[in-house]
Amino acid sequence: ITANDVLEYLNDFADNFNLRKYIKFRHYVNYVKPIDNNKWKVQVRDLIHQKTVNYIFDGVMICIG
Repeated sequence: ITANDVLEYLNDFADNFNLRKYIKFRHYVNYVKPIDNNKWKVQVRDLIHQKTVNYIFDGVMICIG
């Protein structure tokens, strides 16, 4: 499996399940921390608009590479 195969798979998956609207590109993650009620607070910096935004999530996946 090549890197292009993985990229194609991820693009197809995102398109098939209409997930692109949830994916943030050109954002820097300032922090991820647990908060009350088993939730996660994620603070990101929008690098295009130079704006800091906080999100609350039920779960978080950490992916690198």
